[in-house]
Amino acid sequence: MKKIVRKMLFAMGLIVVLYFVVGFFAMFIPTTELIHASTAQDYAKQSGTTNLFFPASASNISYAWSSVGMGGRAHIFRFSAPLDDCKMFARQRFDHYAKQLYDNPTNYPSAEIIPLVELPADPRPRFRQDYGLKDLRWFDYQGMTNGLTIAQPRSHIPTIWIDVDRSVLYEYWTD
Repeated sequence: MKKIVRKMLFAMGLIVVLYFVVGFFAMFIPTTELIHASTAQDYAKQSGTTNLFFPASASNISYAWSSVGMGGRAHIFRFSAPLDDCKMFARQRFDHYAKQLYDNPTNYPSAEIIPLVELPADPRPRFRQDYGLKDLRWFDYQGMTNGLTIAQPRSHIPTIWIDVDRSVLYEYWTD
């Protein structure tokens, strides 16, 4: 009888250890989502909400999201809209994150939109490797010749670019 109890306890202990080992590795497997939508209303419908995340004028929307448990979260998106709507959305997004990071409103960084002097390094390889987001060909910011941005003073604030000639906004964020 004692042998059976010991074997059962050993088996239960092994199951518990395996459960924790599998759980540990599962924390680093990305959960991803990709949505392509023709309009802001179509995006809201596909994402299961009634709120418009993008400007009402937004079209040709592509949005990817990833969560890697303890490894962090990321989102990356693009959309087309009139230039003024792109600028307004950029300021709103920047302010949204600044409010989360700064306790005192007088410390908020400026949401001033400035010319993009040079194209930064392509973030897509990092999104593929670290966040499991594979098909990001639609994040085609490299064709930008006349761009705008908001200076990014610290991490956890999204990187935002606006292609003036094509009226396209690009954003990515990681934590």
